[in-house]
Formats: sequence, structure tokens, C-alpha cells
Amino acid sequence: MIQEQNGENFDQMENLKQSQLYKSFSDLQLEIKKKYLKLFEQNIQESIQQQNQTQIEVTQSFIEYINSEYQTYLQDLKQQDIQISQYQIELTSIQNQDQINPNDNGRNYQNDDTKQQSKVIKFINEGNLDLYQQSNLFKEAVQTDIIKLNDKVIMRLKLFWMVTITDEQEIVQERFPYYLKFQNENNNYKYNQNISDPEFRILSNANKLLNTNIIDGYINYLQIQDELRYFSLPSRERKNYQRLIIFPSSLIANCTLKQFEITNQEHVKRKFVCLFLEHIKQFSAIQYKFWLIYKKIGIVINSSNFHWQFLEVKVEERFLILYDSMFNNLSYKVELFFNTVFQTLTKDQNFYFKVLNKQDFPKQKDGSSCGYFACIAANYLSQFQNHSFPSYKILPSMRHELQDLFFPKQKN
Repeated sequence: MIQEQNGENFDQMENLKQSQLYKSFSDLQLEIKKKYLKLFEQNIQESIQQQNQTQIEVTQSFIEYINSEYQTYLQDLKQQDIQISQYQIELTSIQNQDQINPNDNGRNYQNDDTKQQSKVIKFINEGNLDLYQQSNLFKEAVQTDIIKLNDKVIMRLKLFWMVTITDEQEIVQERFPYYLKFQNENNNYKYNQNISDPEFRILSNANKLLNTNIIDGYINYLQIQDELRYFSLPSRERKNYQRLIIFPSSLIANCTLKQFEITNQEHVKRKFVCLFLEHIKQFSAIQYKFWLIYKKIGIVINSSNFHWQFLEVKVEERFLILYDSMFNNLSYKVELFFNTVFQTLTKDQNFYFKVLNKQDFPKQKDGSSCGYFACIAANYLSQFQNHSFPSYKILPSMRHELQDLFFPKQKN
């Protein structure tokens, strides 16, 4: 009986393979693979040509610069050998006041003259906001997270602001200056990206690849929404909330290796560490351990400059989870980058990530929608919270969301 059933199943499979539908589907898959292979070969040839170009004379000075920066960061990390468990996080809520000191958890400026005279308050203001806008952010009720080390406050986190506290000064930094400054929908500068006619043409044509401006703009939007959501919650709910941070595609793109660098592995590692720590320098007060604050960590990857991927980073579990709508293949350079950086940050030379593929992640059926799927992956990560059931957006829904976000009055 079992042999007869197997024979019937075999016949059915053979009939299916002979069908026109099966042949059409197979041909489509083959065409997609051919196009990707052609693009891949073109990118490889361009890379080889760039690497074979004569290197300019600043090569040695560039190596010396990286070495100098690397030593500076190492000294910064070695100042204190602190375990992540030694940090304390307190979640507080500030009441409405006319003048709230952004650097002293709600105490009135006028009642804090002594401290103000002994401290230098430094605003790092990348968005060029005026002082009225800055001070206004602290006049309303503010949810605040306080980070302590040995019962001493070293950081305060507020909506769109991070305050780093040292014995000499208090540094106030904006996390999303572009969100506060550029809210005019007629302005081309949206979510820290230049969004204009080229982006409109891309989003109006389903066969065009998304560019960096659209994808990095969208991940900035997701982070802003997460920031707004988190700081709208009372402290008891913030305690279990997993905050979101997504690194832009430029982080890995800047790790492109020149021919002279490939043969110098030590230089490569130092370059990776310098690039990453420069990107997260606002977390230096907690020895760059940003995962103390953010539990949901992602990064957008432009693989070989022709295919978009999304990577979820689970630091405590040591997993790199790849969301890939086509290949399920993570570049060795990306894996080396994260292993190198976290070996330095954790001071553990045995720290290695294991790469996993997100098995249920949907696959694209064309040769141009990988960027949309990278956005779908980022959106999926942004949804997840304890006891929640996130779901993947479907492709048409993702297209409409991007059109509504960047061109609300011009959508087809």
C-alpha cells in the first residue's frame, strides 16, 4: 500500500513538473537569479578596478590617524573596568514647573545656584534650535530615566535628549535634532535625509530600487515613533519596554576596505572599532554599552551595493539574525565587524556572534523590492514588545506607508 502511495505521489510530482505553470515559475526564478548574478558580477568588477587603482600618498597618514583614534578609545574604555550589572537605572516622572533644570531632575534653577556656578552646561546642538525651543522641552512634565554608577548619577535620558554628567560639566545632546527642526512637509529634508523628486519617482514606480535616503529616513522615523511611545508611558510601564535603536546603512558602507587595508588585519579591526565608537560616542559615559538602554538593535545593510538586507543584533544571546528577502547570506565583512567591535566593548576576545537566518521572513518575487523588504524587517522589529504578536507588513502596504510618510499630498 505504501509503495503504491509513493508511486502515485511520484507521478503527481512528474505531472506537476511538466505543467506550464511550473515551467513558468521556474523560468521566472531563473531570470531573477541571472539578473542578480549579472549585477553581482558588475559590482565585483567595479570593486576590483577600484582596489587596483593607485593609492594616494595619504595612505600612511590615514593608518596613523586610525591608530591614534584607536588608542584614544582604548584609554577611554580602560579608565574603569565596569560590568554592565553595576549600572543602575531609575525611571522617574517630573512634575510641571515653570523652569525645570534639564540637568538636575526637576529642581528649580533658582534654588540650585550653587550647583549652576560649579558646573558647565554644554548644549551639543546639531539641529541649530534656538534656546527658547531647547528650554521649552523641559518646561512640561517629563518622563526621565536616570543611570547611576555606584549611586552617582552619570546620565539622564529624556524625550529626544541625553544628558551626560561628569564632575566638570553636564553635556546635553539631542538624539533627533532633525525631527525637531524639520517638521515642515514642504521641506525636502525629512528624517535627516534629503527627500525630493528622485525619491518621489522611485516611490511612484514599483520596479525601481529604493535608495539610501528613503530607507535610512524610514528607520529614523521608526526610532522617533519608538522614542515618543516610550516617553509617553509611566515609569511602571517603561520598566518592561524594549527600546529601539537602528543603525543606518552608512555604518557598514563606511567599512569598505581598500587594497592596502586588506592585508593588514590589525588595521582593519582598529578601523572597525573607531568607526563604530565614533557613531555611538554619546554613550561613552556608560563605556559605550548602549545595549544597557536599547534592547532591540538593528542595522540596515547594503550588500555589495545592489541588495538590501536587515540585521537584528542580540547582544546578550550573541546572535545576528539576518532578514534577507533573497539570498540568506551575510557578508563575512559584516560578521567580522560585529565580532571585532563587541570583543572590544565587552573586553572578551572569545565573544563571537552566531549568524541565524529569519526562517519565516517573506521572500521577494521580483528583482527590485529588496529595499521594501528591509523596511518591512525594520518595521517588524519596531513592533515587538513583551506579550505582543508582531506581523510582517505586506509589500503593497509597505509601499503605501512610504509614500504617505514622505509625500503625503502627492501619492498616486
